[in-house]
Amino acid sequence: MAFRLVYRLEDRIQRRLLSRGENVVGAKSGCDIVIDHASVSRHHATLLVTSNAADAGANEAADMLTVADLNSRNGTRLDDHRLRGNVEVRAGQRLTFGSIETTVEEVLEDDAVPAITSPPKRHSPLENDPTNTTAESKPADRRTTAAPLTAHTTASVGPLSVFVLGYLPSLTSELAAGTTATRLAQRAGAALLEALPCRSVSIERDHGRHTTQLFEGQKDRPGDVTATAISNEIKVTAYLSNSDNQALLEPLLATVADLICAADQHTRTSSKKNRSRSARTGAQPPDPLSVESNVKDLYDRALKVAPSDVNVLILGESGTGKELLARFIHAASDRCAGPFVAMNCAALPQDLQESELFGIERGVATGVDARAGLFEQAHGGTLFLDEIGDMELGVQAKILRVLQQQQVLRLGANSSRPADVRVLSATHRDVRAMLKNETFRTDLFHRIADFEATLPALRQRPGDIANLAVYFLDQAVCDRDSKPLGFSKGALAALRNFHWPGNIRQLEREVLKAALFVEDGELLDTTCLSPDVAAALSAESPLALKTQIEEAERLAIQAALDRQEGQVPAAAADLEVPSSTLYRKIKTLGLNA
Repeated sequence: MAFRLVYRLEDRIQRRLLSRGENVVGAKSGCDIVIDHASVSRHHATLLVTSNAADAGANEAADMLTVADLNSRNGTRLDDHRLRGNVEVRAGQRLTFGSIETTVEEVLEDDAVPAITSPPKRHSPLENDPTNTTAESKPADRRTTAAPLTAHTTASVGPLSVFVLGYLPSLTSELAAGTTATRLAQRAGAALLEALPCRSVSIERDHGRHTTQLFEGQKDRPGDVTATAISNEIKVTAYLSNSDNQALLEPLLATVADLICAADQHTRTSSKKNRSRSARTGAQPPDPLSVESNVKDLYDRALKVAPSDVNVLILGESGTGKELLARFIHAASDRCAGPFVAMNCAALPQDLQESELFGIERGVATGVDARAGLFEQAHGGTLFLDEIGDMELGVQAKILRVLQQQQVLRLGANSSRPADVRVLSATHRDVRAMLKNETFRTDLFHRIADFEATLPALRQRPGDIANLAVYFLDQAVCDRDSKPLGFSKGALAALRNFHWPGNIRQLEREVLKAALFVEDGELLDTTCLSPDVAAALSAESPLALKTQIEEAERLAIQAALDRQEGQVPAAAADLEVPSSTLYRKIKTLGLNA
């Protein structure tokens, strides 16, 4: 366990972790814990965290906290007693410095340290080579002393050229456009991992006493040699497969660190209102860029399909980003200058679906004015039909006619209107089971599914969880004056281990909610997370046996519900379980019946 002080200063809750050893409390800026208040002396007191092996178990040492006043003018009190000499402090007790009352809390060790995700440094023969000057030289020196590129080096011109010519120009363009350090770090990290012979890449911001993770990514490659570059507070680390790459890649890593550092400095001196988004050439996948091959391959295929006019069916669980993919396809298509119109088919009954999609003429009903439908509004652009699996059969037939004729007939109208529309559809349901049960029209399926794209669930792309969480935290605090240091090691482990039935949407809401409980200069730890998410800290891995069983049950139950059109008793009979059991499972697994 570790200790921290919790106190209120200027109507804001402050939480300050205590490091092992001596922690000086005072009003002076150089103190370990700065309490800027008139009643607090410049050097007010010391808090000493030491190991107390006598009170610990056989295999671990407990920490003990003692406090001593430094002859402060207003004194230090423990609970209601003024301090004399060194006194032990226990969790839950009150420490008062001048008139500032603090509470001592115990926190988990993993919540006391930031999430450092780079792999542990391994022994490299270069470290013990007295003739080696690269391993100990500073990043600035490496720029001028690195060996020139030759065709005989392991890090050949090919990968370096891919990064320098393919990625570096867009990174510098984003910097010029005023992007944030976090976004630039995630784009640069993904580019380094993709283009260079790296096993893993990590980018961190070093605050002195704390380190904030900005990017992490890994590839299935060998790599034991460390290449590191530091620019001000930004540290870029890559694990390489060959020591020959070290001297060649470190200048490049240093350049990336400088770019991120420049973005960081710009962010600190500019408000969000004065920053424009990055200049973009063509469509870009959504931020942050995925490091998972299955997601990158999916967007690569979608990019090839986008310029054509084929209709696309996007499959995937709720919250996996189906509309984001649809918007990406629209932005990469020849229709990008036209409108992108979206409709959630599950949100409207059949009669309203028809008027919403096809429009209506004046006088069809009392008080009804003429109104263009979504097909007309999307003319020359893209119509996105979300959750098309929930659409009634009668409406499906009318949509098929519009797609075949490229014309739409408003309700109550005598003549058709042009509807040159590309349709992108999405559903979380098992469409092929619906085709088998005749709850979805086969002819419409073949019309809307020229190309199928299946988005993986978040638990199937675990490498993206950390970067998504960092991105959402950055978004959550971008308008706030106070900035958290990032995630604690424990909080990030809990996020990685949770099964996320609501996928990316649930992760985003979880981080946005947790960010409300983090003050300036603090780590977002497990106490800020929902109880069920925080409990995942004790899970061994995201693919633990319990998670695998729940996933199998979720898929089987959802498939049965789709086959039986959401009728729970019929689905229970299909699965050969009691209806009461199925109702309980639906609630436990967060399914929609």
